[in-house]
Amino acid sequence: MARVKDFTFEWQIENFSFVRGMLRSAPFTAFPIDKDAKWQLQLSLKLSPAIGRDICVIGLHRVVNHKGIEILHLEYRLTVVTLDESFKAKNYKCSFPRDGSRNEENKMALLDVNKYLKMRKASYLPSDTLTVRCWVTGNEAIPVKRLPRSDVGPKYCLARTWFKVERAAFSACMDNFSEFSEDEIVEMRIKSASHNYQPLFVELSLSDQGMIMMRLVFERNALGKRYTFRWYLLHVWGMKTLLGCREYSTNLREIEFPINVSKRYILGSRNIFLVNDELSLHCELLMAEPQEFSKVEKMEWNLPPLHKKWPFPSDIRNQLLHALEEEKFTDVEIKRKNTMFADEYTVKAHSVILSLQSPKCGLFLARDSSGEEIPTVVQTTIADISILRWAIYLQYMDGDVDGLSLDNTIELFRNHDIVRPLVKAKLKKNFEILLDLNNYCRALRLSFESYAWDLVKIAQEFVLRNEQVVFGTAQWRRFEQQCPDLVSDTMAMYAERKLFASSKTRLLQYSPSF
Repeated sequence: MARVKDFTFEWQIENFSFVRGMLRSAPFTAFPIDKDAKWQLQLSLKLSPAIGRDICVIGLHRVVNHKGIEILHLEYRLTVVTLDESFKAKNYKCSFPRDGSRNEENKMALLDVNKYLKMRKASYLPSDTLTVRCWVTGNEAIPVKRLPRSDVGPKYCLARTWFKVERAAFSACMDNFSEFSEDEIVEMRIKSASHNYQPLFVELSLSDQGMIMMRLVFERNALGKRYTFRWYLLHVWGMKTLLGCREYSTNLREIEFPINVSKRYILGSRNIFLVNDELSLHCELLMAEPQEFSKVEKMEWNLPPLHKKWPFPSDIRNQLLHALEEEKFTDVEIKRKNTMFADEYTVKAHSVILSLQSPKCGLFLARDSSGEEIPTVVQTTIADISILRWAIYLQYMDGDVDGLSLDNTIELFRNHDIVRPLVKAKLKKNFEILLDLNNYCRALRLSFESYAWDLVKIAQEFVLRNEQVVFGTAQWRRFEQQCPDLVSDTMAMYAERKLFASSKTRLLQYSPSF
């Protein structure tokens, strides 16, 4: 009778970031489960093509290619470890059939990572580490059949080929990106720390259609290996936008492909991707060969500044001043859908407002058959052209919040997230001047809508200090209808202070004198 073995192992993925639909190659952990080390358990993370999701895979793998097929019965219990280590995932049972079938259901236990990470990510990832534990109970391997020597081969072998993966990541920071020229090529050299690889050359250039082209040049000894290449654009606030992912085998020495984002889109979304006219392009290259996994290798590269001007407005400030004075916002038509009345209307906008876009907006310029740029009507969430005018006024003309009407500002907060920190900064700069008996309601609401909680407290203190003048006025009654939550919070502070003052008075009245 076969003996029963119980053991536990734990596998952690450091810096685990969940991105749906992306192929991952990660190190695996293997544990022998019999004394001859013929069988071992391996835990890895991969993308399931059938369901299109990332899964944890517990696989039973044969270490050596024996002549006979062995049967092994195992029972898995997988647990995603939470902060309090109390979450149990699922039990699995699997066994190898006698005929050596390659049915994946009999060889793997799948744990859907999406299912747990989408619930409460903070509860399952202490210190950004995904921990999976596996308890295995099973019988030792039992030889069941001897196959003829001529039939022994890979089709009867339950072993797997695991790939050594090196991750080479580099960030290309292009200074003066608006001057990026078509006739210049930027060359980068990626050199692996492993002795198995010679330098890999990467070239970035700009095509005639305004697309960024990526060209990879491989050395001779890199041919025949598998590569996965991913490229991103880095937002100004640190987020990454996946532009593409490509897998290939380097049978060709040179590979050239476009990065599917046009320069016009990048320049039109400069508040999303550009900081001081600098584009951050992040690339990851995974190189694989049939060996053990190696450590992750990271490299960063800075590109030199480029020098030819791209046709984009050079003096935005003067053009904006002229546009505001003449009120000529006629270059681009923006179609806005009114959700309240289920209709649509069109407003005019100047082309320079392309630099004020948020991710919710979608302004693009198309080309007609002759190659000329023509305005394109697209959907957007911008409320009105006056909102854009105030945004331009704050950002490019160093305007002050005194020029903003309260209604326009609140509508601006709801439809354009870029303006909120601008108004917050302006408020902190001259909040004491704005806060008086004529504008206290306006100052209180502006600080509340811009999430400036320290300024909210200052405004509430001002209202409570002037309670005899403020309470009961027509301005305060209108403010109660506009912001009931803010007024109730202020009145709660007022009642608490009154209660404390009355309690202190009674305590002093009835306390014995010493």
